[in-house]
Amino acid sequence: MLNDFTSPLTFRPAAAESAAGTEQNLPRRVVFFAIVLVPWLTILVSHYVGQGEQATGFIQYDQPYYVANGRAIFERGNGLMYPNPSDPSDDAPVIYFHWLPWIFGALVAPLGAEPGIMNSLVMAAVLPLFGWLTWRLIRERSPQSSPLIFLLAMWGGGVLVIPGLFKGLLRGQTILESVFEFDPTRGLWFLNWGRNVIFASESVYHCIVAAAWLFVLRGQHGRALMAAALAATTHPWTGLELLLMLNAWFFLEAIRFRSGRSITELGTAMLMLCLLLGYYKIWLPGYPSHAALQEHWSLAWVAEWTTILFAYGPVAVVAGLWMKSRHWHPDRSEQFLLTCAAVAFGLAIHDRILPKPVQPLHFTRGYIWMPVFLIAVPQLQSMLTAFQSYPLRHRSLIAAACLTLVMFDNMAFVGAHCYWQFTGTNPECFRLSRDDRAVLEALQTGENPVVFCESLDLSYLMPTYTATRPWLCHKFNTPGYLERQKELLPILANNSVDVSRLPSAIDVLVLKSSRDPSALQQSGDWQKLANENPSWQIWTRRPSEPSSLTQDARQRFTL
Repeated sequence: MLNDFTSPLTFRPAAAESAAGTEQNLPRRVVFFAIVLVPWLTILVSHYVGQGEQATGFIQYDQPYYVANGRAIFERGNGLMYPNPSDPSDDAPVIYFHWLPWIFGALVAPLGAEPGIMNSLVMAAVLPLFGWLTWRLIRERSPQSSPLIFLLAMWGGGVLVIPGLFKGLLRGQTILESVFEFDPTRGLWFLNWGRNVIFASESVYHCIVAAAWLFVLRGQHGRALMAAALAATTHPWTGLELLLMLNAWFFLEAIRFRSGRSITELGTAMLMLCLLLGYYKIWLPGYPSHAALQEHWSLAWVAEWTTILFAYGPVAVVAGLWMKSRHWHPDRSEQFLLTCAAVAFGLAIHDRILPKPVQPLHFTRGYIWMPVFLIAVPQLQSMLTAFQSYPLRHRSLIAAACLTLVMFDNMAFVGAHCYWQFTGTNPECFRLSRDDRAVLEALQTGENPVVFCESLDLSYLMPTYTATRPWLCHKFNTPGYLERQKELLPILANNSVDVSRLPSAIDVLVLKSSRDPSALQQSGDWQKLANENPSWQIWTRRPSEPSSLTQDARQRFTL
């Protein structure tokens, strides 16, 4: 079996590949690719199995936000653009357009799909495409590549875990804490390529980038620009990164060829980059609400040099061996991949260059690792071919040891996150109890009320599941998030509610059932829903009070 996968398959370029050979290899190829790809689903499966009926399908903080954006297109926007769903203001400007949230919103709002399940199905559906594009990139570098190279592309990483374990355990940390000592945010910045498949949104973005790279390697620059347009119109970081890669490459091509075509391609890429920067840096900041958020997004989330060394050092060494064998004269494909890696690396360390960094880690996401890996593919194939000369009795042991070392970062990542999702101990594992879902059902009025909820998690999920405007939502996208929290602390002191200090914009209160409601009862300004909920009590303003709710909506609020 090992011989089958370490030796080159009989893959050939399309012109030379026989139909008989394709049919003969296809079943084995499909089975092997499934074995490589399916284990990435175990984190999501652990979430559903461990959380049971409380599972939402959202395994990380930002994932519900994309669906909330999509809902806002149809419930608060104009069918194409949307306001910030974390802004409860009546006059939140409708200024954002991204096509992937539009798809999510169309599935959830008009069609009624369950948000978390929809997100999970999109992730599972895109997984085979992600794998296929990865394999095509590998074959573009080496047409007779072993399937084991695909395994290394999807599961390979650096050596972050082993030194992290040594350092963490020496300092008395737990094993789970030590695993991510050098891998920021519990490994969720995805410093290598394969991890990106666990998020539906990142899977889509990476398929677009992989397709763009593939088009450039094949000389299909027009299609690469079309892929870049898709990236730029759905995600600012991915769009900027891909456009900078293409601009840098087309600039080199224009210098090299000085042809009308190369200059046109460069001009088109530059125009697209200017449009992207104009939208995000000139037009959007013209709205004060967005300008305030953009100021808040200037976060110094940085990759330390030790992290960079452990994450990219091993694959860079193999790529260096290949370049050395070529006497440091890269061919055209290697020049392009070096350009991509250099652009991504520069963006990932721009905190060392620019005075005000904007989330440098956001530019990692495997976009440094994968181009370097693709440069290394011929060297890896050469090493696998040489491996065939080893005595058979040693081959399996050596192969197992090498594969474990290369894949250990991602094996530890999957193991840790499976444990956290199964046990519910991951702070970003979103759950909804029956009582939580009853509250969401009660809020399905279609009137977009402004809601304050005591649970920050439930409050954050509200615009994902309902047409509501939470007073506190996404912690980085809610205007004045910390100020709003501070404002509410004295209002909710001593297990009661200081009605006189409640912001007038709030239409609905979702309070814990244990909270004393006497102040609300005595005020005469609030009315409680008819049905009791074991966990929550819901109060709405009476019709005489300023409110965005119609009388009909109030009647439909009753559980």
